[in-house]
Amino acid sequence: WFLSHYGRAPAFLLFGRSFTFVGKRLMSMDTASDWWTKMFGLFLGWISSGLYLGSRISQIIKNKQRRSAEGFSLLMVMCTILANLSYGLSIIMRESSWQDLIGKAPWLIGSLGTIFLDVTLFVQAHYFSW
Repeated sequence: WFLSHYGRAPAFLLFGRSFTFVGKRLMSMDTASDWWTKMFGLFLGWISSGLYLGSRISQIIKNKQRRSAEGFSLLMVMCTILANLSYGLSIIMRESSWQDLIGKAPWLIGSLGTIFLDVTLFVQAHYFSW
């Protein structure tokens, strides 16, 4: 209805900036604030990646101090490993250049780095159960 009524892609204003969508993809943004938007998104990506990795590191330290992984669900760890692996691979397969991958570094480190820490938790659980 919108396209036939107005004859163009849907657009809206947010905080004084115009955004245009075609389908589910953002096609254009106000170029004056494009850089700030990307930097803010990258900043949030690094923060979330650090928090995600930090949660695993604190669990590894706690397990080592207690010398136990009691109450730890190995099935849940396997599910998170598979989920993070599929998420990381989807990012790698979707990007077409190294520059695009560098821009996705926080999300790649957050997902693929967590796999390493989840494997460490898995090994701890097996080691402490013997």
